[in-house]
Amino acid sequence: MNKMPQNVWQALSLAWELGFIIAIPLVVFGSIGKYADGQFGTTPWLTLAGVFLAMATTVLWLYRQFKALTEFKNSSQNSKLP
Repeated sequence: MNKMPQNVWQALSLAWELGFIIAIPLVVFGSIGKYADGQFGTTPWLTLAGVFLAMATTVLWLYRQFKALTEFKNSSQNSKLP
């Protein structure tokens, strides 16, 4: 059986993680907004607020992930220097 290189698995892992980073806040905050709209009769405003909150959360989460990833990459490159 052919084994995939480790960097391919790392890329797939990162892509899977990014999918969850985008989907989880959207589902959670969008659902909360839709439920609140149904309770208060404010359709579509709280749903939109939930979507915008999800977008802000996603941007913050992505920023933290990429910052950690670049710091890790920089530290591993610096450790290889003589």
